[in-house]
Amino acid sequence: NDDVRQASVVALTPVVVCLSLNRQSFLDLLGPLEDAWRWTSLREVELLATLSDSHITQLTPLLEVQNLSKGQTVFEKGDEGDYLYIIESGAYVIMDCDIILATLDQKGKVFGELALLNSDTRVATCGCTKDGKLL
Repeated sequence: NDDVRQASVVALTPVVVCLSLNRQSFLDLLGPLEDAWRWTSLREVELLATLSDSHITQLTPLLEVQNLSKGQTVFEKGDEGDYLYIIESGAYVIMDCDIILATLDQKGKVFGELALLNSDTRVATCGCTKDGKLL
């Protein structure tokens, strides 16, 4: 479905060349906008900085979306470190024995990568403090 147009365009010169791109062609060319944001997010992950654009493109569709509600646990201390997380929205807290180690709410921020890299278990618990979405 085409959305209702939000503005009008008026030519200021007598001759105008206008090129257009329909929605399907746009999506075929660029893919879904969510994938474009996710590609950019992966490109900004310091851990992945040495990967080529081609490798980042291959990783993008592999990202799993995890919708979380306030109060939900992302992972617990002692869990297997099998994922890293990229914040798309929401707020999260990293805690150990009721001591807050970090609060995270910046879109694109990565956490959980250390356990993944070291094949370790989680050394702290992560909880969602504001409804959000993780990749």
